[in-house]
Amino acid sequence: MGNHHLWWILNAGRRGAALICLVLSLLASASAVVAQGCQVPGELMGVARTLAVLPADRSDLPPAMTARLGAQLDSLSEARILDALTDSGLESVSPVAINVLAEAERLANGGQYNPARLSALLRDLDQQTTLACVTSGTSIFQRMQSGRDGGVFSKASGAWSEIERRAQEEKLFAAGAVVVLMVGFISLLVLIDTGYRWIMALLYNRKACRIAADLEVGGKLVEGLVITLGKGGCRFHPLSAKAFDAVLPQLRGSGPVRLRIEGEELQVQGSGIHELYTDFLFLRPITLKQQRDLLEHSSISPYHIRKARDGGEREARRLVG
Repeated sequence: MGNHHLWWILNAGRRGAALICLVLSLLASASAVVAQGCQVPGELMGVARTLAVLPADRSDLPPAMTARLGAQLDSLSEARILDALTDSGLESVSPVAINVLAEAERLANGGQYNPARLSALLRDLDQQTTLACVTSGTSIFQRMQSGRDGGVFSKASGAWSEIERRAQEEKLFAAGAVVVLMVGFISLLVLIDTGYRWIMALLYNRKACRIAADLEVGGKLVEGLVITLGKGGCRFHPLSAKAFDAVLPQLRGSGPVRLRIEGEELQVQGSGIHELYTDFLFLRPITLKQQRDLLEHSSISPYHIRKARDGGEREARRLVG
C-alpha cells in the first residue's frame, strides 16, 4: 500500500514537471513570435514619423523638414524595406508602404504639400498594418486615436509611447508568468519530498518517543534514550557524552552491538553518528507487536514522525528535553 502511494506521488511529480516544461516552452515560443512578428521596418517607421509631424495647417513645408525627409530617403533602401515587411508577415502592407515612400520623396523634391492626402496615406498604412497583424494572429498595432488624423502615425509621440508601454507590459507579463511557473514547480518538488517522507514514516511506522535504554559496546554500557522507534531501526541519544565518546572507536569498527530496551535485547548496527544521537538499524526488524510493547514504556505519547530535511536535529533536541 505504501509503495503504491509512493509510486503515485512520484508519477504525479514527473507529469507535473513535464507539464511545466511544456508551458515554459510554449511561453518562450509565444514571446519569440511577439518579438519577431508584426514589426514595421525602422527605415519606414522613421519616414512615417517625420511625415506624421508635418504641419496640417500649411500649404507649404519649411526647408528644414524637406531637408530632413531628403536625408532619410537617401539613407534607406526600398528593396530592404520590402524584404523586411515580407519577413515580418506584413507583405500585404508593401503597396501602401511604397505609396508613403513615394509621397515622402515627392515632398522632399519640393512637390506640392497636401495635408489631407498625407493624412489619408498614413491612416491607410496604419489600417493595413493592423489588418496584417490581426490576420497573422498577432495584433500589435492598434488604433490609438480617432478623428481626422486617426492611426498610430498621427500625433506620433503619444502613439509610439503607447506602443512602447504595451510592449513593456507584455514583457512584464511574460516575466511574471515565468516566475509563477517556477514557484509552482518548486512547490511541487517540496510537496513530493514531503509526501515521500510521510509515506516512509507511515510505511515503517516510525514514531517519536522517549524510552530509557542501554547500549552495550564491548562490555561497556552507555545509558541513554531511544527517541525514535520504527520497525527497522531506532535513534539513540546517550545521556553521557563522555561515556559515549569512550566507546565510539569500538562502535565504529566492532560491527553489530546490543541495545537493551526495558528487558528486550536487540542486535543493532550503527548507520549514522550525529552530535546529539546515533541511528541504528535492527539486524532483524521488529514486529508491530514488539514495537507497541516497547512504546508503552515511553515517557511521552508516541506520534508518527517523518525524516526532516535538517537530519532531525531540531526534533531530537526537543525530544531529549
